[in-house]
Amino acid sequence: MCTAGLCEPGWYGQSCSQGCPFRRFGENCSTECNCFNNSTCDKINGICSTGLCDPGWKGQSCSQVCDSGTYGNQCSSSCGHCVDGTTCNNVNGTCFGGCINGYFYNATDTLCKTPCDGIHFGKGCNKTCHCESGIPCKNGNGECPNGECAAGWTSQACDTMCTNGSYGYECKNMCGKCANSLPCNNVNGTCSGGCLDGYILTDHLCKTTCQSGFYGHNCSKPCGHCNKDLACNISSGFCFHGCNAGFNGHLCETNCGNSTFGPNCADPCHCSGNSQCDIFQGNCSNECDIGWAGFNCSIDLNILRRNTTSATALQSKMYSNCSAHRAIDGIDAPVNPSNDANLCAACSVAQSKSSVHVSWWQLDLGSMFLVKFIKIFGRSSKYLEYNFVKSLGSFDTELLYNEKLCY
Repeated sequence: MCTAGLCEPGWYGQSCSQGCPFRRFGENCSTECNCFNNSTCDKINGICSTGLCDPGWKGQSCSQVCDSGTYGNQCSSSCGHCVDGTTCNNVNGTCFGGCINGYFYNATDTLCKTPCDGIHFGKGCNKTCHCESGIPCKNGNGECPNGECAAGWTSQACDTMCTNGSYGYECKNMCGKCANSLPCNNVNGTCSGGCLDGYILTDHLCKTTCQSGFYGHNCSKPCGHCNKDLACNISSGFCFHGCNAGFNGHLCETNCGNSTFGPNCADPCHCSGNSQCDIFQGNCSNECDIGWAGFNCSIDLNILRRNTTSATALQSKMYSNCSAHRAIDGIDAPVNPSNDANLCAACSVAQSKSSVHVSWWQLDLGSMFLVKFIKIFGRSSKYLEYNFVKSLGSFDTELLYNEKLCY
């Protein structure tokens, strides 16, 4: 037994009679030797029998870690560009924290020695730069050597696409009218989804509006019959100034009907039997309605017209607060009047409905006229037919009931 408790180098155990185990040496065999390919070392001084150390170690006994910044066999390799200046693994050179900007780092390349390829930059080379003419950018920050970005890109590193509807070099060009308000191609400005209505796709930029007389998707629809053949709205086809004679509707594509003619079908026909007149000029194929004359039956021969002021009317035994003048003022009677006020606002009404000969009505035209025909409107045939024809003598007469007009 060793009384001092310490064995001579190369020995260990209570009696210091056991030689150091494999890959151990020195006092009490406390030091490990890292000889290449598991070769033995001297149990006293640790010198490797082959004279070579395992990767990552150095010294005669191969017990010293490679100096900072080196690794591998005989510590002969230099570490790559590890992040924040950290040293690499002394054995295989791996940068555990990753690389500084500008170097590749992935599962198969952990040494941080491979710079970005000229079109990528930044941490792990995960960003793409777009320099003019494909010139490589700086691998660290992506700057283009000449400061010029390729078409469609901007920012110092030329890695930001044109925004806010712009495209091209320095993003100076503005996109056209792409469909659904989608952005155009940031490089050449083309609209891949087509154009908004009112723009033509021939140049794929959607900057050319429809030529006069056309509108809609790809300017494929002809305008309707707009007034004076002026252009319609390039998007909707709406005719800003109304329609030519014979047509109506916001597109001016609908022929006049319902006894109308002229621009916007705003003029009423006056043909016999309420028949349709010519939709352009208003002339009738048969004859004019009673009270109208002229080429297109537009000369008004009627003595009483709406808002007449020259004629006066009198009536005996007036109902409620009704006025005899309401019979000739041209105001429409309400359908199913709910009260006296509504009824008297439009019609002249007799006092009683229970008997005949209860009221008379008198009209003074204010001047002498040659009267050829009389048309009377009323609410019921019962009160129109009794004695009207008899009292009007030889006049041509037409009695109408269940109509709205009361004059």
